[in-house]
Amino acid sequence: MSRGIITLLLLSSVICTAQGRRNPPMQFVATAYSVSGITAKGTFTHEGIVAADPAVLPLGSLIQVTGAGFYSGVYAVTDTGSKVEGRKIDIHMPSTHEAKEFGRKAVTVRVLQTGDNQRNGEEVTPKKGRLPASPAAGNLP
Repeated sequence: MSRGIITLLLLSSVICTAQGRRNPPMQFVATAYSVSGITAKGTFTHEGIVAADPAVLPLGSLIQVTGAGFYSGVYAVTDTGSKVEGRKIDIHMPSTHEAKEFGRKAVTVRVLQTGDNQRNGEEVTPKKGRLPASPAAGNLP
């Protein structure tokens, strides 16, 4: 009986370790944009979305961005762009002034949920848009 329990515990440990490695934090470059319109996912642009290379971060993915100051938080990947290639994200901002002020930052991105890469107009953004990345907010996994 104890051999079965030990085997089960070891198996659980391996699964948990593998899951922790499945979505490790990655280094990205973040910029910002403020263009209004329809995203590649088929939704309207709004706070809480980013544009990304769908080969790296599929459309519909939910990501945790850290290192972006006030703009650190949880975002939905709903857009793409011709200049958004590889490990780069473009955070949607409400104004051109805000986007220019943001500039270019080295950030850390962790995939919370991988999207389906479908351009179906399905809204995937967290209910309150971008969520702050503070442990006190209770939104860090």
